[in-house]
Amino acid sequence: MRILVLTTSRRDTAEVSVAEALSSAHEVTSFNYERRRIITSEPGFHRLNTFLFAGLKAFKKPHTYLADLALLDWIKGKRFDLIVIIPINMVPAAVVTEIKRETGALVIGWFTDAIVNLGGAEFVAAPYHRIFFKDKIVVDRFRSALATERYDFLPQAFDPAIHRPAPPRLAPKGAAADVATFGNSYPFRAALMGPLLAATDIRTVIYGSPSWIVDPRLRAIYQRPVYCLEKSAAMGAQVTKIALNTNHFSELGGVNKRSFELGGMGSFQLTDGPRAADYFEPGVECVTFRGPDDLLEKVRHYLARPDERAAIARRGLVRSWRDHTYHQRLNEAFDLIPELRSAAKIPVPAGPPDPESGL
Repeated sequence: MRILVLTTSRRDTAEVSVAEALSSAHEVTSFNYERRRIITSEPGFHRLNTFLFAGLKAFKKPHTYLADLALLDWIKGKRFDLIVIIPINMVPAAVVTEIKRETGALVIGWFTDAIVNLGGAEFVAAPYHRIFFKDKIVVDRFRSALATERYDFLPQAFDPAIHRPAPPRLAPKGAAADVATFGNSYPFRAALMGPLLAATDIRTVIYGSPSWIVDPRLRAIYQRPVYCLEKSAAMGAQVTKIALNTNHFSELGGVNKRSFELGGMGSFQLTDGPRAADYFEPGVECVTFRGPDDLLEKVRHYLARPDERAAIARRGLVRSWRDHTYHQRLNEAFDLIPELRSAAKIPVPAGPPDPESGL
């Protein structure tokens, strides 16, 4: 099939991973939608983008105005069989309508972010053939409220090319930690990690870019962002003893992308994902916790049991590569859509590679 994927300029994103997975069996074209929406996506330049969006608002234009113009101009005269849109909360319904009309393609969306970032759900007016959510509760709500089955469930996944066992030498200098995670600095995370942050005998780090209003307890442990194989090395069981996965407060009927990435990296994962048991067997392939005090208790418990950590991490690695790659997810999506069931299947990775292989 000829497939168009709207991607972003950022590294290590679902959009880029989806495009790469699809390209193993289909003719894939990527259009960098986000790069045309903002001045830069690099950390520290948010103020420039704020000025851009303020100017567009003053002229009563959507914040995607520049990206929309570029996309509509670029797509003229092009034909595709399938268009995949992951940032469905950004692309205006009118733009989806136009690119579908211009290309004749089947258009599907996959919202992989937290439900709070759906905005006003303008995408309901767009001619998507199918929209996938990673959260079962969200799917049930849209299906029942709108009396349609075009909304469906598809969990997130990991990219086996970059979320994989990686040698410790690829990790940042001084990355060794008792507990580590990566992500944003919202207050919910600070509250959830409170007792852990107060434990001065446990080295805890977070990789990412903290906001300017970050809780001082979090700011003190932030390290620069890591991506791709560097992230896999930093979070791997040989560098980080416990890979912490605190899910966003709006994870209701699913789990975040980090759940699958950590599994694919071979990390020992300690998670509070609401539906973690749907994807990993707790106590066997991951460990779960509930609340700040239980978090600290589980951290201390498993820091003292390296052999048990290693065994759980290994089983989580095998489960992830068996069930949770983007390749498997996309094949699942094709099977759910009658028009795509005859499309070429995407080859699934055989299993986790040796950390040094291919490097």
